[in-house]
Amino acid sequence: MSDWEIGKLLVVDLSSLFHQLWHATKHKPTNEAYGSTLGGIRMAVDRYRPVRVVIAVDSPRNKRKEEDPTYKSNREPADKLLIGQLRDCVEQLHKEGYHVLE
Repeated sequence: MSDWEIGKLLVVDLSSLFHQLWHATKHKPTNEAYGSTLGGIRMAVDRYRPVRVVIAVDSPRNKRKEEDPTYKSNREPADKLLIGQLRDCVEQLHKEGYHVLE
């Protein structure tokens, strides 16, 4: 049997996790969401010991917005600091050997 058949798979929605932590740590140091996100993923890996980890993150390009320019048009533009820290998380996760799907 292969590892895929006998092991655990951990799937992380990085965008959702990061955004929740970003808003929860709004009044804390500017890199708090970054550190908490990475720490949360590491804790989950340590706790569940998965055979594989897949991390999904929203792509900067959005097909729905390309097809319909009014998609999410009522939202304010994303905070540039938020976007930068999320990109930094993706970069760090790549460095740590995680597979990140965009």
